[in-house]
Amino acid sequence: VSVLYWRWRSPMQCHTLVIGGGIVGLAVAARLSRHGATVLVERHGTLLHETSGRNSGVVHAGIYYPDETLKTALCLAGATRIWDLHREGRVTAHHCGKWIVATDDAEVPALDAIHRRMMSRGIPSREVPLAEVATTEPLLRAVKVIESPRTGIVDAASLAAAYTADLEANDGLVALQTQVLGAEHLAGGTVRVHLDDGDSKTHIDAAAVVNCAGLSAHRVAALLQHDTVLQRVPPLHLWGGRYASCVGKAPVRRLVYPVPLPSLQGLGSHATIDLGGAVRFGPDAFYIGRASASADGPATVDPEECSYDIAATPGGESGFLDEMHEGVRRFLPSLPRERLVAGYMGIRPKLSGPTDGFKDFAIEREGNVVHCFGIESPGLTSSAGIADHVASLLF
Repeated sequence: VSVLYWRWRSPMQCHTLVIGGGIVGLAVAARLSRHGATVLVERHGTLLHETSGRNSGVVHAGIYYPDETLKTALCLAGATRIWDLHREGRVTAHHCGKWIVATDDAEVPALDAIHRRMMSRGIPSREVPLAEVATTEPLLRAVKVIESPRTGIVDAASLAAAYTADLEANDGLVALQTQVLGAEHLAGGTVRVHLDDGDSKTHIDAAAVVNCAGLSAHRVAALLQHDTVLQRVPPLHLWGGRYASCVGKAPVRRLVYPVPLPSLQGLGSHATIDLGGAVRFGPDAFYIGRASASADGPATVDPEECSYDIAATPGGESGFLDEMHEGVRRFLPSLPRERLVAGYMGIRPKLSGPTDGFKDFAIEREGNVVHCFGIESPGLTSSAGIADHVASLLF
């Protein structure tokens, strides 16, 4: 991603300061740059450094989450924008489609419920005849299949480049390796945010601030002196998601998802493809710990100290691959275990712990600051929808 790397030379002012250089922060900065001078700060030396750069790149169709939730509404809006950008030639994406599969009769009622939800939302769908399944995906085991032709994949870097280009076209700036140290709330609603770029400390006065810090969103809210906001939203829980790559000939030609877990902590060990047709499986979902204080006690993990090494996760690399293979065998029973190799791992900033049910995105305004908490899947798909929603809260 090409960005304008700008070192602070003196204290300055801007209309909007966006904190966080993931895909949502970039989308928000691009959208808000239409209203005035916008600066995005990212503490790492690259964009998409954390959650945004460690996901499956799936463009979701808005199927799984409850009605009247931000996850559903913003996913639908964001997906439309991604496909518009694809048609304009500005992002690299592929309408590969997705098959949601019931592997036995016990899963059919849940699959039927998903199909009814798709139809009620106007999401294109069809039941795939089993004869067609046998012909086009001969290795797949399923008793019923529902197709989502609107689901696809996108290259996250190309999407980030499109958002960055829109930001820079409006004279916006991106400052990498820039940490937020704290903030003051001045008369008239101005927020003075103190920053450190590694060489010097300075501040920037902003009419509006948007916290898109992902894994660090709760910490940034505290630095912005918004403890009252933190009292309104659930604590941050970190969940790991590991991927396994499939070596050799691709066993499927499209996205294949089993019926999801009832808790929606994950969508099961599904098969995804990349833009080159290679297949990977995952992510799984394992709990890491609570990353912000709550009524239940202090934080138990620090996002900055979490490892992305699969070998250091529960079960190690071998145990992970055994578990992933067991899940994949539900719908690809003939796939040998030796064709799976450890891929990469991401960490999700969820608002739900192991015993909690579904939690929606939490996008909260306090004064001239908007905080985006719990932006996990379908965050990449929802990015443009989130940006429009943030704009509606501020302007």
